Amino acid sequence: MVKKMKKITRFGKELRKLRIDLTESLGQMAKKTGISTSYLSAIELGHKEVPEGFVNKVGDVYSLTDENIKYLFESIYKDAKRLNVEIEGDENMKDLAAGFARMAGTDDYEKRKQISKDLKQRLEAIFG
Repeated sequence: MVKKMKKITRFGKELRKLRIDLTESLGQMAKKTGISTSYLSAIELGHKEVPEGFVNKVGDVYSLTDENIKYLFESIYKDAKRLNVEIEGDENMKDLAAGFARMAGTDDYEKRKQISKDLKQRLEAIFG
């Protein structure tokens, strides 16, 4: 039986690039971030999920800028097939999240693209 290989993720590529740019071996980065070398390799290859808190740990250990950390988080989300979101707050927050999930679930690519563009513009206008 042929085992299907998982596709290397954007995060895996970015993490590997970062590690190489820092001239770190797998073992060195693994030790500094508190995970095993094999687990780090599996993350880079897209075989394992990114552990909670890992991106922030990498950011702290290597003194990454907020923009670099944000970019790493975005690379995780862009590959995700499912996102779990914890919603705390009033009913308006829950309604907003549920409405967005319904809109994002459309099969119409152009509609999703327009929703994403509109949302980014609105958020930029509100939060700067």
